[in-house]
Amino acid sequence: MPQRRPPEPTHRSSVSGAHLSGELSGRLVHSTSLLFELGKYAILALEALTLTHSLVLTIKIVDGPSMLPTFSTGDQVIVDRRDWVNPDQGDAVILRYPGDPDHRQYIKRVVAGPGDTVEIRSGSVRVNGIPIDEPYLAPGTTTVPDVPARVLKADEYFTLGDNRGVSNDSRFFGPVERRYLFGRVLTTLYHAQPTP
Repeated sequence: MPQRRPPEPTHRSSVSGAHLSGELSGRLVHSTSLLFELGKYAILALEALTLTHSLVLTIKIVDGPSMLPTFSTGDQVIVDRRDWVNPDQGDAVILRYPGDPDHRQYIKRVVAGPGDTVEIRSGSVRVNGIPIDEPYLAPGTTTVPDVPARVLKADEYFTLGDNRGVSNDSRFFGPVERRYLFGRVLTTLYHAQPTP
């Protein structure tokens, strides 16, 4: 009786193995390209966010008590930096005081804008002869010293701190030209506890 050889693997099983192997590698290649595409989109999104942050929006941290009770030290605010958007009366803004040799930025509130007549008399701010409503002030706040009536130029803003007793603002350094306004505060991102 002739000796039997072990059966050889059929061609079909080796093809199935190759097919399986190709299928897996095909999936792997597809997954790699998907990850590559997702990575590209993530980088584009990050670049867009960075551009938006540098040109349109930025985050600033409040330092000092001049805007209490609205903003306190440690608050993080989102600032709209678009220079074609002019602030309205009541908007909080980030500005540079023209006379500050260190070019520091401050947060203040716009109480009057271009063309307005502004004055401080008997403890209240008057714009175009009418006392303005200031709901952001702490109860009992009075605004001193008196400031004689002044018509603001086409590019001037009169700004005050909400904490009038400690704020250095337009009462002392005069109106601020538009070019010194860094941006308008949109909202508080993080509100720290008020300073004592």
